[in-house]
Amino acid sequence: VVRLSARALRAAGDLRGALRELLRSADLSEALGEGSGDADVYGAIADCYADLGDFERAGEWYDRCIKAIQADGGTAPIALSSMWDC
Repeated sequence: VVRLSARALRAAGDLRGALRELLRSADLSEALGEGSGDADVYGAIADCYADLGDFERAGEWYDRCIKAIQADGGTAPIALSSMWDC
């Protein structure tokens, strides 16, 4: 639900709101120990930071995204842009 909220906020042009919800999703994932979709969320967080012009933070989140993909062995059926596709 949090990821869908982020998607709706992004579609409405509210990058900061989308980022807030994406960070909330990442926090919930960590707290619950449920990491499915983390790479997608990390990539979306990085995209938001990049769109906001914060390229240093974007790079940090892109690195997390890459690590999440590698930790999964690169076998998860994810598409990094799928969160924003309609």
